[in-house]
Amino acid sequence: MQIEPYILLPIAASFVLIVIVFIRAVAGPRNVIISKENCSELLSFEEPENKIERLLLSLDNAAALMLTNNENPLRLVRRHGDKVVLQTLNPSDIEPVTDQSDLISIHRQDFSHPAIKISCTADEVSTWVAILDDLSSSQLSKA
Repeated sequence: MQIEPYILLPIAASFVLIVIVFIRAVAGPRNVIISKENCSELLSFEEPENKIERLLLSLDNAAALMLTNNENPLRLVRRHGDKVVLQTLNPSDIEPVTDQSDLISIHRQDFSHPAIKISCTADEVSTWVAILDDLSSSQLSKA
């Protein structure tokens, strides 16, 4: 009696899939928590010449909006699984959510990624709106 290889391939693939699912179930989700320390470490590694002037952490610790002392000062720090990612933003990418006074929406660079919503207090939203207005007006005056 001979076993055909086309029968063994699906069986082996299903066992590999079972092992992967088991490892994922045991390990659980690995999401990093964005903190002030993470943001300062990431900025000192990626852009050592820049310093954080203002930082807005989301209430769920999934993202942070950062103002630096650079010419293009806005940065988004977000988590991607167990890694922290730094992105440069334009003031036009950030806007408060009109329906809720405690949310800031950050539009991403392309259509394949949804907007990030940072939840914070209404006072922080008004402070960041003023900062964004100042940045927009200073960029218009340079142009």
